[in-house]
Amino acid sequence: FSDLETVDMLGLADAEVARNGDDAQMYYPGHVKMATPRYLEDRGVDLIIGQPGPTRDPQRFDGYRLSQLVEVYPVTDLRELPPEAVVVELPATTTRDGVDIVWPTIYLGGNELVDEAIERNGWAVKPIIEECEEADLQDWLTSVVADRTCPDL
Repeated sequence: FSDLETVDMLGLADAEVARNGDDAQMYYPGHVKMATPRYLEDRGVDLIIGQPGPTRDPQRFDGYRLSQLVEVYPVTDLRELPPEAVVVELPATTTRDGVDIVWPTIYLGGNELVDEAIERNGWAVKPIIEECEEADLQDWLTSVVADRTCPDL
């Protein structure tokens, strides 16, 4: 066990999120609320491990734009993440042709156990770039859940 604080970010088992989380921009059963960055910080959450599937070719990313992280942590405004937040790429697998596939997670920072695991395992840590690009929001659903993070797109 990790001994890390765990929060149901959708509010299915967390009354605070169910009552006061950010409203989803569309109705999808069981997915109408999302924990805010402030709530996760207040609860002592360290890692946000959400959607999407793993990212191929992590070497091509020097950092992650907010618009690239909307699928990891949708609905809420990612501009409210603490300034020390970074992306930690957790290894998922390597393809038959030798391409590393990683799972991008958002690390809010400040946990010695997580810092030690990053160091011990050699996980890549990349900055969060405070910008949005329309090219990152290719499908309709992603653009809908990016509405708060990227309001000008």
